[in-house]
Amino acid sequence: SPGGCITYRYKEFREVLSEQVGAGPETVARCLLDYDTALCGYLGVARNPPPSSPKNKKGKVASRAKAGSKKSKKATPTDPAPKPSLAGIVEEVVVRGGAVRFYVVGVTENSTGVFLTQNEECEGAPHGIANQALPLSREKYTQARASLRVVYLDHLEMWRGEVRGEEEREAREKEEEARGELDLRMHLHRPRQSRISRDIQRVRAAELEAHRDRIGRHARAVASEISEVRARGGTASDSMGTEEDEYRQKMEDLARSLAQITSSVGLQQVEKMGKHLLEKRLERVEKIGSEVKTSIQTSLSELSSANTAFRASLKLFSEAGNYCPEEVELFSHRLERLAGKLSVVGPQVLATVAQASSAHSQAATNTFSQFYNKYHLYWSDVCHLEEVKKSLTTLQLSVRSVVADSNLQASRLHDDITRTREQLESGDHTHLLESVPLLVTLLTQRIVYLHCRATVQQEGGSEPHFGRGGGWAANRNSPYLQ
Repeated sequence: SPGGCITYRYKEFREVLSEQVGAGPETVARCLLDYDTALCGYLGVARNPPPSSPKNKKGKVASRAKAGSKKSKKATPTDPAPKPSLAGIVEEVVVRGGAVRFYVVGVTENSTGVFLTQNEECEGAPHGIANQALPLSREKYTQARASLRVVYLDHLEMWRGEVRGEEEREAREKEEEARGELDLRMHLHRPRQSRISRDIQRVRAAELEAHRDRIGRHARAVASEISEVRARGGTASDSMGTEEDEYRQKMEDLARSLAQITSSVGLQQVEKMGKHLLEKRLERVEKIGSEVKTSIQTSLSELSSANTAFRASLKLFSEAGNYCPEEVELFSHRLERLAGKLSVVGPQVLATVAQASSAHSQAATNTFSQFYNKYHLYWSDVCHLEEVKKSLTTLQLSVRSVVADSNLQASRLHDDITRTREQLESGDHTHLLESVPLLVTLLTQRIVYLHCRATVQQEGGSEPHFGRGGGWAANRNSPYLQ
């Protein structure tokens, strides 16, 4: 578990830190040993006696150098004292505090350096030390050398003890500090696992609430869009109804205007206007229905796509998602119900819009039919009146022609009567026999024309009888009618 792993890592870190802190004194001891060895070599002393005696001067110097090179070996309490045979090599034995002995190797008489390493003939001397001797007398040289050695040796012993004690104390303090800090961390870590579990539970609860809120917002958005789609269909129906009222009012105005039209040409113009209004109305209804249908289909398609995308986003934890199987099942069921609503609402609204379009188209056609019925009645009346007017005009022309013929007949008769009267008054009987038959003929024709023909009936064929008879049809062959 995560808590056990962290505890194990704490313990492992504690062990490693303890090892590192415990290795501190050993490291300091090694550094001190190296420092002590270098300082003893610099001072020309050794904690252990030289191993052998030289046979000549050069060998003696070489032995002293070899002794200086082995100064890194520490003397132990069981180290033996220098043998008498080494008296020729060891010039002096310096005993300092703690019964620590330092063996001073003798130098040659021709050596002028203060220290052994300043002798040019010393082959085993350390590198990096100046090789020029100080111009001192033998007494001063000996005194200075002894003083320097004593001071350095005292400082070396005292400093080594202080450093070792300080390092051991710091190691103990660091170990105690590390132990206390790790114990505190372990103490603080113990309730961390439960806190992590609670945090995970809180985060998961927040995620569940966020998921519910998200599906709720999606459902509300879909429901709102469905309501808007339905309202859009209702708005389209209302718009068609409003325009239907305007169209009906215009058709009624056209129908009322028929009463003021007295010509067939005017009626034809009104008919064209009515047909144009009908065509515009049908086109408008079809356009509104098509626009609403396209808009509703687009909205429902977008809603269906969004619903499908939301369903595809419900991935399990095993599919790199953030939903558990129960949530996926619950939310999928809810999304399927929304998809079912969308599949039902779309056809319903489209059917309603199509029904409204068909109803308004039929209403427009019915309104035009009513107008056309009135138009047809007016058209029949106007056409009949025009025929009557035409007949009257023709009859008037015929009457005028008949009156002219009658006037011409009367004028001829008047002229013949006047001429016959003049002949009688003048006593001209020569032409009287010719004028009287002509006058009788004209009178007969006039009487017949005026429907006052005298029918002569004689008993025995001698007495005339005057009565009405004949007529225009009976005398259509009169020469006055040609």
